[in-house]
Amino acid sequence: MVQTSRTLKVLVLLAFFFFCWGTSNTSPLFAQERKAPLVICYSALVASQSIPWIAKEAGFFDRQGLDVRLVYFASSSKSTAALLSGDVDACITGGIGVMRAKLAGADLYLIGGTKNQLVGSIVANPRFKAPADLKGKKIGISRRGSNTEYMAKAALLRFGLNPDRDVTFIQTGGEPEIIAALQSGGIDAGSSIPPNNLRALSLGFKELIDVTSLNIPYVATMIATTRKTIDSKPTILMRFVQGMADGVHRFQTDKAYALKVISKYTRSPSAEDLEAAYRVEGGIMDRGLNVHRDALQATLEEIRKDTPQAAQAKIEDFVDFRFVNELKQSGYLDRLWK
Repeated sequence: MVQTSRTLKVLVLLAFFFFCWGTSNTSPLFAQERKAPLVICYSALVASQSIPWIAKEAGFFDRQGLDVRLVYFASSSKSTAALLSGDVDACITGGIGVMRAKLAGADLYLIGGTKNQLVGSIVANPRFKAPADLKGKKIGISRRGSNTEYMAKAALLRFGLNPDRDVTFIQTGGEPEIIAALQSGGIDAGSSIPPNNLRALSLGFKELIDVTSLNIPYVATMIATTRKTIDSKPTILMRFVQGMADGVHRFQTDKAYALKVISKYTRSPSAEDLEAAYRVEGGIMDRGLNVHRDALQATLEEIRKDTPQAAQAKIEDFVDFRFVNELKQSGYLDRLWK
């Protein structure tokens, strides 16, 4: 009897142990793998920055074992500041702010990109007939150091205007705010990126300069991060880049889904504007997330105009190519696009 009682006690204890072990949150057999947290910012409510939105909404980051949180900072200068402060791990942003910060001593790098030329329009009140009519007028940009400022400057130069002397740039705070300022009469023209420039046209404003047709190389939409993050989270960043590649594929192969997500994030209800933005951005999007050397060189030349430190800089100083190289060498892109 004693032996039977002892045996029964042992069995009860074992049953209790296995029950606790099997239901414990720390059980190696039953616990789910914890996703790696990653904070990613984007700097504009435009179609060209929709890839992380699509990757997030479609679950591509989850599939890579990432818990990605997306945050919005309106302009490349603000997103660069967020990177430098350590508030975010990486940003989808215009490359010029990152390159300027790098020349000033910041430990920042571009690790990929989807857009290597300027796309958009200088839109204006219909009373203006030609770019020359903008002399002495106010042009809206999102912020100083943003893609919209550089786009306006590059476009005006090609039409004989000195952007530092002939016009006044007004910071509106963001892309939708440029259109609002046009409507209120606070500015005479605006430097705007799809779908916002297309919305301006639908509201009756005039495309004074079609910047897209000028084919101006520029690091327009890039993935930027810090050397600290590259060194401390190389595997996590690689998985993020793979998720971005999946997002590009979904953008290019599922227009209906892409438009749905872009509409959600940009809060643009116009199907016509979104269709046009999708067509323009999709036509120049880099499927392999490459940072083009001609875009880097053109942007560096622009920076050299007012930044002495840029005189001896090389384009390789600003880019870490390991992640886009791994996309190709691993066969990830080939499997994605087969």
